[in-house]
Amino acid sequence: MKRRTLLALILAALQCATLYVLGDAVAFPLAALAAALALAFMGRRFTPSRDRQIYAALGLAVVYFIKWRIWPGDTAYASIMPNYGASYAAAQYFITLQVAAFALRAPDGAPREAKPSFTALAIIGMVFAANRIVPLVPMLATWYGVFVPPYTDAIWYQFLSTAFAFTIAAYYLDSGVRQAHAPRIRRIALGLILAAAIGLGYVAGAYLFVYGREIDQWLFQHAPAAPSSVAGFSRNARLDSMTGMRTKDGEALAVRVIADDAPGYLRGMAYDLYDPPRWRASTPGQALEPAWNAPEDLPVSLSDGHVFALRPGASGPWTRQEVWPVIATENALFTSLDTAWLGVRTDTVDADADISASVESAPTSHVNIRAGAIPVEALSEEERQRLTILPADLDPRITALAQSLTAGRQDALAKIAAVLAYFRSGFEYGLNIQAPVGEDPLTYFLLERPAAHCEYFASGATVLLRASGVPCRYVNGYVVSERNETGGFWVARRRDAHAWAEAWIPAQGWMIVEATPPSGLPEAAESSALSDAWDAIRFQLRRSIDGVRQWLAGTLPRLCAQCWRSIQGPPLAGGIILLLGVLGSAIGWRMRRRYHRHRVSPAYENLRRLLADADAQMKRLGYKRPPQETLHQFAARLRADGVNEPWRETAAAWYEQYAGARYGPQPESAVLERLLLQKH
Repeated sequence: MKRRTLLALILAALQCATLYVLGDAVAFPLAALAAALALAFMGRRFTPSRDRQIYAALGLAVVYFIKWRIWPGDTAYASIMPNYGASYAAAQYFITLQVAAFALRAPDGAPREAKPSFTALAIIGMVFAANRIVPLVPMLATWYGVFVPPYTDAIWYQFLSTAFAFTIAAYYLDSGVRQAHAPRIRRIALGLILAAAIGLGYVAGAYLFVYGREIDQWLFQHAPAAPSSVAGFSRNARLDSMTGMRTKDGEALAVRVIADDAPGYLRGMAYDLYDPPRWRASTPGQALEPAWNAPEDLPVSLSDGHVFALRPGASGPWTRQEVWPVIATENALFTSLDTAWLGVRTDTVDADADISASVESAPTSHVNIRAGAIPVEALSEEERQRLTILPADLDPRITALAQSLTAGRQDALAKIAAVLAYFRSGFEYGLNIQAPVGEDPLTYFLLERPAAHCEYFASGATVLLRASGVPCRYVNGYVVSERNETGGFWVARRRDAHAWAEAWIPAQGWMIVEATPPSGLPEAAESSALSDAWDAIRFQLRRSIDGVRQWLAGTLPRLCAQCWRSIQGPPLAGGIILLLGVLGSAIGWRMRRRYHRHRVSPAYENLRRLLADADAQMKRLGYKRPPQETLHQFAARLRADGVNEPWRETAAAWYEQYAGARYGPQPESAVLERLLLQKH
């Protein structure tokens, strides 16, 4: 193996290691590295035309682009930086191009990975691969918090980036033009160049790892098409989180739901503590274990994963919802208010006191089982206090407003009706509310009645109801009412992000309180049949890919384990392993013999290229040689078709000499040089 081929293999291995160590990718790095090693050691090379190489590269780019659009990725980092999936697809693309180079030969006969263009692909691939850094800390404090990389990841990143810079420098030094310097001076120059490469690689790696998040955030904020943050579905929600999603790229799909009826309100997160100007979920999530005593008539299957009980005492009839998020959701599981059971492909689910469900790593889909009846239990005194607490510094005018609105009303439903009537008179929906500097935005909204969006109406209703003694909580999520008729499923777009309130009614339970004016409620929009058909195709492809991944991750290992258990036992297992090893060795030896038997020598390979060039020139002159026509027959046809045209005789003689060189003894370099000169 040539030295530059070995260095190219090291470059590819470092990129695969970056995907594996700093991200959560396993299958692709291992497959790419195995393919590169196999092609490099096999030694067989192809020389496609430049046009075919360009078409193949463009076709591969289209494949990875479609893969990114259909399957952008579902890792934790994607919920923080939406360009994560694009970086992964780009890294896969450039690594695949490098792997393909080990099977190609340049027009001058040199291996393709020995060309400087290979290092350009390697550098670009490393940049995209390093953009897959996944912080392994449990959770960032907030979206604006400080990013502290794990120490182990920092060490690995330093090592990989430094080794990559060193290998790039060694590659260029090996492929450079050797000049006639004194040996000592040359060794000193090489040492200085390699030392500089190591130093720059270390410094660049440290800077990018420590400040990579700030760089990504700057690009994220200044990119025209970058989607907005999804911090509204975390445990902290600002009063503009849903509006940011609705106003930027509002037509983009957010959630698909397979259900018989319109899902309506899908809860992302519920909040119980108002800390102006944001809401917080104060109760910690409790880990739910898979339920083994679930009702037998639940509409779930083994492919839905484990079943978890949100409301164990609920009863049927049951209704199934299959939820497929499209954008990052901070690991929140979107559920209906009456969801009693969850089907999730994970081992644990967290649920807090307000029935907000989340998982550590967001699955591609989950199943909601809606109950026909949910038993109503009285709130404890502690729960009532938690759901009626107000900020200590709340403006007393708000408390007075709530008391005046609900004066003389003892029933919770009557108080809700009074608060809703207040918002129906004199309030308008708008997206550009601006509170005066130094004034609480919610106080300004409730007392001055400016046009505002759903977060203000939901927060205002929650605070007023709490001030009147009604337990209430603030909720955000999506309103799903648009149906894809072609695919038979429901969709919510980013513009369908919404906020509302939920109030506790004695002897009835929780109910949705919608205070936003009708003009601000999400509505189903008409979409073209072509758009619906395209989205249905994408969704079906995504479900198919998810099914294959699920089979590879679950069914296939179980089948292998069952097979192993069926043959377990030292004598039998050892005999089978030995037999498989012998068969594999025999097959490999036979393939190697066949390959070397049919291996074409460089001289004959050069002859083949000469003939292809000559045939192309004759074709441009109007003489195409069909495959069934021999070289001597073609030479005779050239002589017969023309009179007093010297070029025909020259071309015919060249084809006859070529036939003698090709099908005679081993051609010598002098014969090849003479044929090359005659061809030109």
